[in-house]
Amino acid sequence: MGKAAVARLKSTFEPIPVWYLWFQAFSLLNTEVRLLEPPRRDFAPTVLSPLIWFAAYYLVKPRDGTTRNLWNGMLLVTLSCAVPAVLILVVLPRTPRPPELLMRDAELVRLILATVLALHSWFSISKWAFIKFFVAAFVYGAVLESGGIAGGFFNEPGYMLYIPGVPAPFVNIVGWCVVIYVSVYVWQKIMGRFGGRRWRTAVFAMGVTAVALSQDLQIDPYATRAGWWIWHDSLPAGFLGVPVLNFLAWISAVFPFGWSYWYIETRTGTTELGRIMRLFLAVPIALVVALAIVLVLTVIFRGASSPDMALFRQALLLSW
Repeated sequence: MGKAAVARLKSTFEPIPVWYLWFQAFSLLNTEVRLLEPPRRDFAPTVLSPLIWFAAYYLVKPRDGTTRNLWNGMLLVTLSCAVPAVLILVVLPRTPRPPELLMRDAELVRLILATVLALHSWFSISKWAFIKFFVAAFVYGAVLESGGIAGGFFNEPGYMLYIPGVPAPFVNIVGWCVVIYVSVYVWQKIMGRFGGRRWRTAVFAMGVTAVALSQDLQIDPYATRAGWWIWHDSLPAGFLGVPVLNFLAWISAVFPFGWSYWYIETRTGTTELGRIMRLFLAVPIALVVALAIVLVLTVIFRGASSPDMALFRQALLLSW
């Protein structure tokens, strides 16, 4: 295969992380409306949250405005979003499935999609990107997910695949790799159209966090309802049944990793191997920062005497 053919092939598969957002959005919508019993049409508006970034990818023009056709982008976004929405919400009949089958199917599909994205990171970017997002981020996600379970904030029973000795299911650990990779990829592509690579690290981290949180705003209501994870009884339900602490934890988890990644990536005079080593060294620091941020945000938004803080105090005492 010639270089031109390879370049065309890479160009064709380049937007896979963006289309992952599209697929996940409508897959969850389909499950909520057509497969879940009883259906949860009140969850349907959350489909717009991740689709904002799908649309932005195709509609945000580069600063010079010479290489994108806005009308083609608008047509693609309109048709690709309107057609499945009408099919799911209006045309297709309901076909409810048992909860255990929905959970099993979701686990299998999520593992397949994670494999596709891991291959995308390796072949469309580099082996170094694979290590950053599917090795370093895997370690990061394993500690985050297992820490939440060990601290008593939630439980994740009933999955098919667990790593021996790790309380979190494998698919939910890999889920952190997927969310971080997709969020970094999409935000970096959109950000790059405004020119330059040397954006402020805080701006980059906030953008990555926004893309990640937009996914969680759709994922967590369904996941909570379907029993993908079960929250501690003391945590009051918030947005569509999801405790507010969940969203504070997502912000606190994604922001430090996004900060660390971009800070390391934009340092001059560093080899890829050097960046990898620095990112692995940054993982424990990012975990400590994530804990500090979530504690501060919980005090601000939930209160020092809230059930959320009571769980934190209990978890911290047990860890000592």
